[in-house]
Amino acid sequence: MLNFTLKMPSKRNFIICAICIIAVIVIAVFVAQGSGVKGNYDSIDNQVEYARSFGWDVSEKPVKVQKFNIADSLDDDLERYNQIQLSQGFDLREFTGCQVVRYSYSVNNYPHCPSGILLNLMVCDGYIVAADIQSVEGDGFIHSVKMTR
Repeated sequence: MLNFTLKMPSKRNFIICAICIIAVIVIAVFVAQGSGVKGNYDSIDNQVEYARSFGWDVSEKPVKVQKFNIADSLDDDLERYNQIQLSQGFDLREFTGCQVVRYSYSVNNYPHCPSGILLNLMVCDGYIVAADIQSVEGDGFIHSVKMTR
């Protein structure tokens, strides 16, 4: 037979322990949330609203929708792409191996480019996990969704 004895800490020590436990729980909740933008971004209306929050005039509906899996590990090209994502608060490393849906919208107000510009949103379970502006013409380019002036 096992017997355990528990000595009750003083009131001050109890309060300190309780505060520490609460702090650990709060930190764990924030870490578990990851880097995606929360919301119901499976909704086209919410995606368009997100794009417009950066000043982009985008098509009302995506011009292309594609499902794919993010690789289990990031190669050199994905690491370079992830640098763009890190600058926006996203991190693809948290979503390796996950299935995402890429929604591509036509951008109507990109400076000096009347056509051929897409805003891409990668969505996983309602979270935006990556976003970019991409040129599909000529030599092309890709950068963050932040509007440059």
